Amino acid sequence: MNLTLLKTLIDNILVNANKYGFPEKLPSNEVVIELSVIGDILNLEIKNNGLPFHDNYNKEKFIAKFTTSDSNKGSGLGGYDINRIAIEFGDDNWVLALNEDQIYKVKFKFQFPIKPIM
Repeated sequence: MNLTLLKTLIDNILVNANKYGFPEKLPSNEVVIELSVIGDILNLEIKNNGLPFHDNYNKEKFIAKFTTSDSNKGSGLGGYDINRIAIEFGDDNWVLALNEDQIYKVKFKFQFPIKPIM
């Protein structure tokens, strides 16, 4: 796995949470990163309890190049890059779960195949 790309993927998610999800710096703000390995799959879930995305927002809008929910805060490249990196790592069906959980309104779920080093 390219560690620079993995760092970019995680950084983009954290920057988006900071810009859009947490308008105030509060002790109750949470971002949770969970990693697990099941068989030959690395599961990565990143979720936060910040503000939810707008009601009409979805994964397709999130990954569209130069599309942003607030043009004053972003360029619309973060979601596009997250998608490109997930595909590069072998997960073109990653999940952006919005408003499905009462506490964590935004969840990113990835499943990356683990490739043995030869």
